[in-house]
Amino acid sequence: MANKGERGRIRVFFAEVEGDDETIQEGLQVINVAANKIFQSPPKMINVLSASAVPSDEDELVEELDTEDEEEDVSVPSVSTNSKQKKSSYKPPTMTIVKDLNLRPEGKLSYRDFHSQKNPKTQEQAITVAVYYLKRVLELDKITAEYVFTCFKDAGRRTPKNMPQSIRDTAKNKGWINTSERSNIKITNHGENMVEHDLPAPNGKKDS
Repeated sequence: MANKGERGRIRVFFAEVEGDDETIQEGLQVINVAANKIFQSPPKMINVLSASAVPSDEDELVEELDTEDEEEDVSVPSVSTNSKQKKSSYKPPTMTIVKDLNLRPEGKLSYRDFHSQKNPKTQEQAITVAVYYLKRVLELDKITAEYVFTCFKDAGRRTPKNMPQSIRDTAKNKGWINTSERSNIKITNHGENMVEHDLPAPNGKKDS
């Protein structure tokens, strides 16, 4: 019990009642009875420190009674943005020209002339024409995406933003090339027929 002249603190907790009118009336009666008991009996201080132990900045340490109706902290899970960050930070691989690739071989048709003759209209056709030329005309053992990129540059054709992905899409959607080996793009029989017999396509005819 605190001595006369010493400071103390008491905290009274009230309940919150929710429900229909009858439930609220019953709850108010219970609260009223409890409040009367509290104020009819002398207040009891729990672990109130003497004034001499209270810091000069008026901070007081009081032991508080826990109640069953104490609110629970609800933590909101944070949304992970790792996948979005990875997706937004992805950059297509940088393509470089293969300097030792001779697209004007002696005794053979240059790639620029071959490209002009076939006159591919779509990006898929242009990729297949490049692979066909590298495989059937230059007879290269291995063809990579940078070889196709070099052909595009030599013909003065706009290159796709992601050349490797465009090559894979051509293989998947058209079946004109085979990309099962990433470092060795191949021409398929379907692709050969398209280049040899369907190009140059008549005006207005779509690729098949």
